[in-house]
Amino acid sequence: MSEVAVEWVEVATLDDLWCGDMLGVEVEGEQILLVYPNGGAIRAYHGLCPHQQALLINGDLEENVLTCYGHHWQFDVISGQGINPRNSRLSSYEVKLEGNSIYVGIPKMADTNRRDRTDPCPPRLCEYGYRVATTDRDQPCPYG
Repeated sequence: MSEVAVEWVEVATLDDLWCGDMLGVEVEGEQILLVYPNGGAIRAYHGLCPHQQALLINGDLEENVLTCYGHHWQFDVISGQGINPRNSRLSSYEVKLEGNSIYVGIPKMADTNRRDRTDPCPPRLCEYGYRVATTDRDQPCPYG
Protein backbone atom coordinates (compact mmCIF):
# COMPACT_ATOMS: atom_id res chain seq x y z
CA MET A 1 0.00 0.00 0.00
CA SER A 2 1.38 3.43 -0.87
CA GLU A 3 1.89 5.94 1.88
CA VAL A 4 -0.72 8.70 2.07
CA ALA A 5 0.66 12.25 2.01
CA VAL A 6 -0.42 14.41 4.93
CA GLU A 7 -0.76 18.13 5.52
CA TRP A 8 0.41 19.12 9.00
CA VAL A 9 -2.05 21.47 10.69
CA GLU A 10 -1.39 23.18 14.02
CA VAL A 11 -4.45 22.44 16.17
CA ALA A 12 -3.45 23.33 19.75
CA THR A 13 -0.60 23.93 22.16
CA LEU A 14 0.59 22.00 25.18
CA ASP A 15 -1.02 24.76 27.27
CA ASP A 16 -4.41 23.68 25.84
CA LEU A 17 -4.03 19.93 26.50
CA TRP A 18 -2.80 18.61 29.82
CA CYS A 19 -1.71 15.08 30.65
CA GLY A 20 -4.77 12.93 31.40
CA ASP A 21 -7.09 15.23 29.45
CA MET A 22 -8.70 15.48 26.01
CA LEU A 23 -9.57 18.34 23.66
CA GLY A 24 -11.95 18.52 20.72
CA VAL A 25 -10.88 20.53 17.66
CA GLU A 26 -12.23 20.99 14.15
CA VAL A 27 -10.04 20.86 11.04
CA GLU A 28 -11.48 21.37 7.56
CA GLY A 29 -14.97 20.68 8.92
CA GLU A 30 -13.92 17.41 10.53
CA GLN A 31 -14.11 16.75 14.29
CA ILE A 32 -10.82 15.58 15.81
CA LEU A 33 -10.26 14.42 19.37
CA LEU A 34 -6.86 15.04 20.91
CA VAL A 35 -6.03 12.84 23.90
CA TYR A 36 -3.00 13.08 26.18
CA PRO A 37 -3.13 9.75 28.04
CA ASN A 38 -1.42 9.23 31.38
CA GLY A 39 1.91 7.60 30.64
CA GLY A 40 1.58 8.00 26.89
CA ALA A 41 2.10 10.32 23.95
CA ILE A 42 -0.55 12.65 22.54
CA ARG A 43 -2.96 10.89 20.19
CA ALA A 44 -5.47 12.23 17.65
CA TYR A 45 -8.62 10.37 16.67
CA HIS A 46 -11.65 11.02 14.51
CA GLY A 47 -13.86 12.97 16.94
CA LEU A 48 -17.06 10.99 16.34
CA CYS A 49 -17.87 7.60 17.85
CA PRO A 50 -17.89 4.86 15.18
CA HIS A 51 -21.20 3.60 16.58
CA GLN A 52 -23.65 6.47 16.06
CA GLN A 53 -21.45 9.50 15.43
CA ALA A 54 -21.74 11.01 18.94
CA LEU A 55 -19.08 13.62 19.74
CA LEU A 56 -16.39 11.81 21.70
CA ILE A 57 -15.33 14.99 23.49
CA ASN A 58 -18.61 14.73 25.42
CA GLY A 59 -17.57 11.31 26.75
CA ASP A 60 -15.69 10.45 29.93
CA LEU A 61 -11.95 9.78 30.08
CA GLU A 62 -10.90 7.71 33.06
CA GLU A 63 -7.57 5.88 33.41
CA ASN A 64 -6.94 5.92 29.64
CA VAL A 65 -10.41 4.53 28.84
CA LEU A 66 -12.75 6.76 26.87
CA THR A 67 -16.47 6.04 27.32
CA CYS A 68 -18.78 7.52 24.71
CA TYR A 69 -21.72 9.31 26.27
CA GLY A 70 -24.15 8.03 23.61
CA HIS A 71 -24.31 4.29 24.23
CA HIS A 72 -21.24 3.80 26.47
CA TRP A 73 -18.92 2.27 23.89
CA GLN A 74 -15.40 2.20 25.37
CA PHE A 75 -11.98 2.66 23.80
CA ASP A 76 -8.37 2.40 24.95
CA VAL A 77 -7.04 5.89 24.15
CA ILE A 78 -3.44 4.71 23.82
CA SER A 79 -4.17 2.25 21.00
CA GLY A 80 -7.64 3.36 19.83
CA GLN A 81 -8.78 -0.26 20.17
CA GLY A 82 -12.34 -0.92 21.26
CA ILE A 83 -12.85 -2.34 24.74
CA ASN A 84 -16.62 -2.62 24.55
CA PRO A 85 -17.23 -3.82 21.88
CA ARG A 86 -13.82 -5.29 21.06
CA ASN A 87 -14.35 -5.32 17.28
CA SER A 88 -14.43 -1.52 17.10
CA ARG A 89 -11.55 0.93 16.72
CA LEU A 90 -11.10 4.68 16.67
CA SER A 91 -9.76 6.13 13.43
CA SER A 92 -6.44 7.84 14.07
CA TYR A 93 -4.36 10.71 12.72
CA GLU A 94 -0.62 11.21 12.93
CA VAL A 95 0.55 13.68 15.59
CA LYS A 96 3.77 15.62 15.95
CA LEU A 97 5.03 18.19 18.44
CA GLU A 98 7.16 21.18 17.52
CA GLY A 99 8.09 23.19 20.57
CA ASN A 100 4.82 23.93 22.36
CA SER A 101 2.65 23.33 19.26
CA ILE A 102 0.59 20.20 18.52
CA TYR A 103 0.18 19.31 14.83
CA VAL A 104 -2.16 16.74 13.30
CA GLY A 105 -1.43 15.11 9.93
CA ILE A 106 -4.51 15.49 7.74
CA PRO A 107 -4.43 12.99 4.84
CA LYS A 108 -4.39 14.60 1.39
CA MET A 109 -6.79 12.66 -0.78
CA ALA A 110 -7.68 12.99 -4.42
CA ASP A 111 -11.37 13.11 -3.53
CA THR A 112 -12.88 15.24 -0.79
CA ASN A 113 -14.74 12.30 0.73
CA ARG A 114 -12.98 11.55 4.05
CA ARG A 115 -12.35 7.91 4.85
CA ASP A 116 -11.71 5.93 7.99
CA ARG A 117 -8.07 6.62 8.95
CA THR A 118 -7.35 3.02 10.03
CA ASP A 119 -9.04 1.27 7.11
CA PRO A 120 -8.24 1.82 3.41
CA CYS A 121 -11.86 0.95 2.60
CA PRO A 122 -14.65 3.47 3.15
CA PRO A 123 -16.45 3.01 6.47
CA ARG A 124 -19.24 0.45 6.50
CA LEU A 125 -22.83 1.19 7.46
CA CYS A 126 -24.91 -0.92 9.81
CA GLU A 127 -28.43 -2.03 8.95
CA TYR A 128 -29.73 1.28 10.34
CA GLY A 129 -27.49 3.39 8.11
CA TYR A 130 -24.93 4.41 10.76
CA ARG A 131 -21.20 4.48 10.04
CA VAL A 132 -19.39 1.53 11.62
CA ALA A 133 -15.62 1.17 11.87
CA THR A 134 -14.45 -2.43 11.85
CA THR A 135 -11.16 -4.21 12.41
CA ASP A 136 -12.35 -7.42 10.72
CA ARG A 137 -9.73 -7.73 7.98
CA ASP A 138 -11.09 -11.12 6.82
CA GLN A 139 -14.16 -9.40 5.41
CA PRO A 140 -13.54 -8.36 1.79
CA CYS A 141 -13.85 -4.69 0.98
CA PRO A 142 -17.15 -4.22 -0.85
CA TYR A 143 -15.76 -1.13 -2.60
CA GLY A 144 -12.89 -2.64 -4.47
